[in-house]
Amino acid sequence: MASRRSRRVSRRSRKGSKKAFRAAAKRAVKLQKSAKKAASVAQAKSKSASAAQSAAQSLAQKAAQAQAHAQSAAQSATAAQAHAQSSAQSAAYA
Repeated sequence: MASRRSRRVSRRSRKGSKKAFRAAAKRAVKLQKSAKKAASVAQAKSKSASAAQSAAQSLAQKAAQAQAHAQSAAQSATAAQAHAQSSAQSAAYA
């Protein structure tokens, strides 16, 4: 009889440990899911941040190109003005 009782107790304790194991497995799965979700959110945020950074970089590049273009146009305009002045002076002497 005592052996039966002890066997029953051990079975109960095994059942309890099984339940605990199942609960722990469920918790682990939940944690894994939440970690995956957090990782995907972080990845999306970093992607959007990098996209914004690249857009800002391209805008800055375009602005620098426009500035260089404007500078060269101003230089050519001053050169044309000087040429016109010199040609006008030479025409006045002639």
